[in-house]
Amino acid sequence: MSRTTIAEIARHCAASHSTVSRVLNGRLGPGFSVRTELRDLILETARRLDYRPNSAARSIRRSAAGCVALVFATGQIDLPAPMIHAICRRLDEDGLGLKTAELLPSPASPAEAKERLRAIDADGYLFMYTVDESYVAAARELGKPVVWINSRREADCVYPDERAAAELVTSRLIVAGHRGIAYVATAYGDEPGQGHFSVCDRRAGYRSAMEVAGLTPEEQTMVCGFGDRFGGPADQRVEVLLRLLDRAVPPTAVVTDGTDTVGPLLLAAAMLGRRTPGDLTVATFTADRLTGYGAELYQARIPMWLCGKAAANRLLRLIADPDVVLEPRSVPYEEFLGRLTPPPASTNP
Repeated sequence: MSRTTIAEIARHCAASHSTVSRVLNGRLGPGFSVRTELRDLILETARRLDYRPNSAARSIRRSAAGCVALVFATGQIDLPAPMIHAICRRLDEDGLGLKTAELLPSPASPAEAKERLRAIDADGYLFMYTVDESYVAAARELGKPVVWINSRREADCVYPDERAAAELVTSRLIVAGHRGIAYVATAYGDEPGQGHFSVCDRRAGYRSAMEVAGLTPEEQTMVCGFGDRFGGPADQRVEVLLRLLDRAVPPTAVVTDGTDTVGPLLLAAAMLGRRTPGDLTVATFTADRLTGYGAELYQARIPMWLCGKAAANRLLRLIADPDVVLEPRSVPYEEFLGRLTPPPASTNP
């Protein structure tokens, strides 16, 4: 028989998830009150459904801090709201809070890393992929568990399955009738092959789908200084894309590595009078729904909600059982938005 959850009690009582959690975990007080009738209904429903907190939750509530920290490096600008929401929802079930903490990308010494991490005062850490490796050793010395989000490692990590997503997107373009499909990426720095694991995985997924279909992959990497990503003298992306799209036989579809490449691509297409979609189909990967470009895009939504929930579950398990080693968790893409339009009739063989 499955365990009754807070979500089930919330449905029975027509109450919010957080309200039920606070009532069952005894976290009512100044700043948060519940009508007596609703409180009694929640407690009665919990008794009737035989609700019992799991062992991990009981262990966690005995901890000193009563919260988990989401840790990221100074300068990181992508903290997806769905991920944070999922983490909060899961922690709330076990009576824990979430705090965010910003750390220096490169601490001066292991001692500094340990002290900065100690100052956060949490029962465990969710590390974003930008956190410096030195903080891992510091967490180990402090006896605090760590789960990485959006970082592919040997253990204790959760990340989106980027290769499978790129392979699926490209395969769907092929099924829609496209044969000339280019892959365009922006690299910030001098080494296009380095960086986040998604850089290589998305490219590999595209290449695999093209080769399986007997098509020749066409890849374009544009190096852009990080400070010029919003436009600047060193940003040559539009110029490069104009050359790609203005050929005698241009691609009918482009898969981009992410949203930073979409804007320059759409600008280049507009400058050449190419409609999107219609003359050109654009597919990309994004954590948030893209609506501000004035063109319909095929969007593979990065599953950050599922990653957040999975990471929180894993961290709770490590807090309850510090000796367990958890295998990496790859999270599949589940949401795809927009239409996949066929290529212009004149390009069909």
